[in-house]
Amino acid sequence: GHHLYKSWGEDVSTMTDLVEDLCNRMKLNVKDVGKFLGEFLFKKIVEKGFVEINHVKALNGRSIKLTPGRIIDARLEDEGRLSLKLRREIRGRGVYDGLKISKEPGDYDIMRVDTDSWIIVHEYRDRDHNLKGWYININMPPEVSLRGIKYYDLHVDVVVKENSRKPEVIDLEELERLKSANIITSYTYNLVLEILMKIDKILS
Repeated sequence: GHHLYKSWGEDVSTMTDLVEDLCNRMKLNVKDVGKFLGEFLFKKIVEKGFVEINHVKALNGRSIKLTPGRIIDARLEDEGRLSLKLRREIRGRGVYDGLKISKEPGDYDIMRVDTDSWIIVHEYRDRDHNLKGWYININMPPEVSLRGIKYYDLHVDVVVKENSRKPEVIDLEELERLKSANIITSYTYNLVLEILMKIDKILS
């Protein structure tokens, strides 16, 4: 978890250096101590209750602050992998991008984030808990830290409307622009295409 924790900001980076120094000086088991550090940080994230969400556009670096999410489930897996289930209250009126469905008072979003995954799933429901649709964001694996969630959006997305239940890829041309501009590698580009081809199985 060294590189993961070093990316969590100055405080956690310093904490990581301290723990590694103690391991070297006191001949401690690095794996056990690393696991303890992960559990400690995980506990601190869960204690906050709400998580800030920083959505960064890979094409131009523009950062968008989404409505924070309240943690309703959190799990720490092997090797520091973290999965979160959040509830976000939808503010204001308008239309959900891609889904072309109206936003209404009382709507909420169940957002699923996994630090080992290239997708983030948004499940939109109305105030009576009826499903309105899914919006699947394709992105670089997200970083989860004490500061919140940060991920780089790869612009291509998948929508699933409740009345059709059929996945629909949108904005594929934006992914092509990322590749043409050398913002992403051919490896990343091909990996995203593989994810899109398997999206039915991923969502099932």
